[in-house]
Amino acid sequence: MSIWKQPPAPELAREVDKKIVALMETFQIVGVSAAVVKENQVVWSNEYGLI
Repeated sequence: MSIWKQPPAPELAREVDKKIVALMETFQIVGVSAAVVKENQVVWSNEYGLI
């Protein structure tokens, strides 16, 4: 599930997703929750991993 206050450019979101997934594979991480906060507001969040 993603929560977007203002969606970033699709290519930026894909690039962030690729990097997070690559790091998870490299370090054998099974789950990650990530968020970007700007001026005390969540502007992007996503979860990665197996359900």
